[in-house]
Amino acid sequence: MTYHSRRLLDARIPFEILCGTWSEILMMQAQAALREFMPRPPESPMASDDEERRDD
Repeated sequence: MTYHSRRLLDARIPFEILCGTWSEILMMQAQAALREFMPRPPESPMASDDEERRDD
């Protein structure tokens, strides 16, 4: 058994307890963390035009 697989097995029971007792909070935090990894939509050309006008 590798180091990482052993760590995952050790975390299983505490994770199940956490999911059972604080599931709403866990899901909110997980969603917030995952948002950081989601690709951002490209900026619209209109938004960059507005910024150029403000610089003048």
